[in-house]
Amino acid sequence: MVDSLEQRVVQLDVFSQLSQGVNFTLDMDYQLEMIYAQTTRLIDASHFYITLHDRDLGEMYHVFFVENEDRQVENENRRWRMGNDLFSEVLRLGQPINIENFAGTLASMGAVNIVEDRSLRAWMGVPLLTGSSSIGVLSLGTTDPAQQFSADQLKTLRDIGLLAATSLDKSRLFNETNERARQLGVLNDIASEIVAAEKDVDRLLNLITESATEILSAEAGSLLLKTDDDSGDLEFKVVVGGGGSGLIGVRVPSGRGLVGEVAARARPVIVNDAARDPRWAGEFAKGSFRTNSVLAVPLTTQNRVIGVLEVLNKTRAGGFSANDVQLLAAFANQAAVAIENARLFQMTDFQLSMRVNELETMERIDVELNRSLDLQRVAEITVRSAVETAGAAAGLIGLVVGEPAYLQIIYQQGYDEDDRPEGAEDWRFPLDRGIAARVMRSKQPELTYDVSIDPNYIPSLRGAISQVTLPMLSAGTVMALLVLETNREPRLRLADMPFLQRLAEHASIAIANAQLYAEIERANASKSEFVSFVAHELKNPLTSIQGYSDFLMKGVVGGLSDQQLNFVRTIQSNAVRMNTLVSDLNDVTKLQTNNMRMTFGMVEFPRVVEETLRPLQRIIDEKGQTVAQAIQDDLPLMHADEGRIIQVLTNLVSNAHKYSPADSEIRIAAWVDEDLRDVRGRRLDPQVHVAVTDQGIGMSEADVNRLFTPYFRSDNPLAREQPGTGLGLTITRGIIDGHGGLIWVESTLGVGTTFHFTCPVAVAAGGEGGKGRTEWKVLEG
Repeated sequence: MVDSLEQRVVQLDVFSQLSQGVNFTLDMDYQLEMIYAQTTRLIDASHFYITLHDRDLGEMYHVFFVENEDRQVENENRRWRMGNDLFSEVLRLGQPINIENFAGTLASMGAVNIVEDRSLRAWMGVPLLTGSSSIGVLSLGTTDPAQQFSADQLKTLRDIGLLAATSLDKSRLFNETNERARQLGVLNDIASEIVAAEKDVDRLLNLITESATEILSAEAGSLLLKTDDDSGDLEFKVVVGGGGSGLIGVRVPSGRGLVGEVAARARPVIVNDAARDPRWAGEFAKGSFRTNSVLAVPLTTQNRVIGVLEVLNKTRAGGFSANDVQLLAAFANQAAVAIENARLFQMTDFQLSMRVNELETMERIDVELNRSLDLQRVAEITVRSAVETAGAAAGLIGLVVGEPAYLQIIYQQGYDEDDRPEGAEDWRFPLDRGIAARVMRSKQPELTYDVSIDPNYIPSLRGAISQVTLPMLSAGTVMALLVLETNREPRLRLADMPFLQRLAEHASIAIANAQLYAEIERANASKSEFVSFVAHELKNPLTSIQGYSDFLMKGVVGGLSDQQLNFVRTIQSNAVRMNTLVSDLNDVTKLQTNNMRMTFGMVEFPRVVEETLRPLQRIIDEKGQTVAQAIQDDLPLMHADEGRIIQVLTNLVSNAHKYSPADSEIRIAAWVDEDLRDVRGRRLDPQVHVAVTDQGIGMSEADVNRLFTPYFRSDNPLAREQPGTGLGLTITRGIIDGHGGLIWVESTLGVGTTFHFTCPVAVAAGGEGGKGRTEWKVLEG
């Protein structure tokens, strides 16, 4: 009975640890290690696997692989098609499986072995369920022939799987969002570089290949262009990484290998197990470089494939995904346009002069397009530029949305309220008929020189005589249409079509970037709104709990026994802790989404100290501690948000109080510092330098290095005795960063800690910025 009770206590502790992991960390590797450590506390196993499923590609891969109690990182993230193996079986059934002989079961069902250790005996696996869907499999096993797993152990593993699935799904979504933000940032940064490199073909091709490798976090990459003859062969122009420089100049026959298929079919190809794909020609096999995964996309301009862009071996977990295909395809569209532009620089003098003028216009437009991630602004720039270039009377851009598809107009100029095609509702145009329907099917631009002789033309602009309709493509799909019309002479010209097509191609990239950016902004706003909502909804009941518990402690409703008083104190203490946690979560979310508002003004630091110590003085006195102040007499005013600086100092003094022994001293010092330098070594303007020193438990070097990480709590038992959220110092750093200041810490384990932060000077004392003789005022309090 005692053993059973102890086991239940351990089980409850494991579930508690896993639940806390879900709520307080989004680091995938930390969660994987935690799931493994907590699971093996309850179930003795020498083999442990966490396996995820890529729905887009129908592939599975281990993200955590332990055999004989040894984590084998080299076996993680290798993909296989979901099929005839036990991991796929658990995922497909959505039910746990418990078998006595792993190898025997594989043999009897003719299944594939996905593990390394062939002596594996007992094994059980459970699906990782989130809602009604499964994201993967949690499994473990043993090589001990005498060990079998019980039904209770299977139930325990299933319960752990439910907690782990939620945690891993959150981490995966968080990592995917951050990775997409990083990719979009790189994509936006290199756009202007690509335009600038269009006059140097070699530099441009290298920039495109290096940028693609960086965007996709790949180990190597290559760019191939079609040869000048009509053979359709591809030639290696650039090779980055993998030691494949000897491939430059090598020709790949038309239709051969992965790149040949991509060029022939004008469609991307993704392979996450290159060794088993017969199309892989092994371009890098000559050296020691081993190719595991390949993503290749066509370089297409004006609906013509001019080459192939290829990246190999994604360095981040999970191999290449459908999102990677979409991103690289969008980048390849932009790259193909730049390559084509570069080639056009080699035309005759007259043609070159005309092309230079056109490119200068396009470059100016590109600068404007790349400067904005606002969809409405991008559409406006595109339409205005197209109308001006073509001499059109009116123009519009519409997104292709809905099912059945229709054209949602996001910007138009030159049209009146009555200038709408038959069947249009508001600014939503039909796409099931008219010239637009033809362009949607063909994905080719059309110039209708005389609309009166086109039987499919649907009148829109009053008195229109000529129309241009251009598809805007992303990853081979029409995402939007650019329409130009005129109701006056001269009519729209064929000579303007190449420029308009390039404008549409460039704008397609900008629109895709704007849409992706808007998605991230909406996600961040939703996150901030959710946390703010939760914080607001929790504040009222917490206030009531604190208020009524205070009434009870004061005896407003009658005297309490000692035991009852202790209960009420516990309620009040936990309400205070929860209130702090809610506030901290709200502040961290505001920092992460750049929504923390600060109101700057001239701030007197002695007043900050006074407002900080007033609410803390009672608990400091109860612990017999003293606060010593060493503040420069002529200390200038700070340029700061007074409330936020009070929040910073409160956090630092509160920590000093918590982690210092009774009867110790806390010291607050402040002076003007003129010798500060930023991370690049550049001297900063004079700043008010504040230091908070305690005589507490101190920190190890490892703890100092992780101190400002969200949710970090030291493993030091003395530190763990004190309550906390692990968010206070993250918020503190965010506030100081928002002030343009610096923050750092010096600490010695068992001796004490000093936190330093700086804030810009607003008004220099005596007009000298604190220069000259420094007088100190030391107050005990």
